[in-house]
Amino acid sequence: MNTRIKQFLFLLAVIVAVLSIGARPAQAVSVDLFGVLGNAGFENDLVHSQWTVTKPNSSYQNDVPVNPIIFPLDPCCSNGTLLPALTAPAGNNFIGVLNPTENEDRKGKLAHDAVANSYASGTTFDIIVWGNRGRLNSNGNTNSFIPGGNSAQTLRVRFMGWGAGALPTVNSSDDWTRAFAVNTSLPFTNWGSPGQWTSQEFHFTTPVNLEFLSLALVLQNNNHDQYVASDTAPIPEPGSLLLLIAGGLLLIGYGWLRGRTAALALTRPNLNLSR
Repeated sequence: MNTRIKQFLFLLAVIVAVLSIGARPAQAVSVDLFGVLGNAGFENDLVHSQWTVTKPNSSYQNDVPVNPIIFPLDPCCSNGTLLPALTAPAGNNFIGVLNPTENEDRKGKLAHDAVANSYASGTTFDIIVWGNRGRLNSNGNTNSFIPGGNSAQTLRVRFMGWGAGALPTVNSSDDWTRAFAVNTSLPFTNWGSPGQWTSQEFHFTTPVNLEFLSLALVLQNNNHDQYVASDTAPIPEPGSLLLLIAGGLLLIGYGWLRGRTAALALTRPNLNLSR
C-alpha cells in the first residue's frame, strides 16, 4: 500500500473517530419542541390549528393571522419606500400582528394545545424562533425607525409544563384549567434591521418531572404604525453538522494529499533504468 493511500486512510479514521464521539448520547436529555408540538410551524393550514388565540387583556387581538400581508418600510429611506411583502423564513407560513392605528398598541398571543408525554426532571426543550419587526406606512407614516425602550415591538416565548393529572386546557382569556409546574418566559433579543428575519435558539430546562407541556408566542406592538411577526423551526441535528464538517475535512484532506503527491513527484530523482 503506497504512502498516499495510507495517509488518506489515516485521515478517514480520524474523522470517523470524531463522528463517533460526537454521536455519543449526552447525559442530559434534549427534546426538540418543533417535533413534539403539532403544527409547530403553522404549516398545516391558515388557521393555526392546535394553537389557541388568547387575550390576557383588551390590547390583545381576537386573531393572530397566518401569512398576513405586511409591506415593511425600507430602513434605507425616509420617503415611504417599501420592502417586498414578508414571506416565511422557514417553510411556507408565518404569523404576524399589525398595528396600523395611531392610538392603540395591538398585540397577539397564541398558546399551543397541551401535549401529553412523560419527561424527567432535567430535560431540556429546544426550539428555534424567528422574529421580524418594522414600521408600516399607515396614517401617512414614512419613518422606518423603530423606537427604543418600551415603545419597541417585543416577542416572547413562553414554555409551560404540568405534572400528572387532567389534561390542561386554556380559554380565550388566557386562563389555564390547572396551575403550572413550570412557567418560563424568555424574550427574543436577536432582532435584525427593520423588515429582516433573524432567528434565535430557545432552551428550557424543567426542574421537575412533566406529563404535559405547551408553548406560547406573544407578539406585542407598543407604538403606532408597527408590526411584529414570528415563525418557528427545528433545532439542527448535531449529527448533520458533524457530517457536514466531516465532508469538508475529507475534501481538504484529499486536496492536501494530491498537492503533496504532486510535490513529491517533482522532487523525486528521475531514475534512468535503461542501459
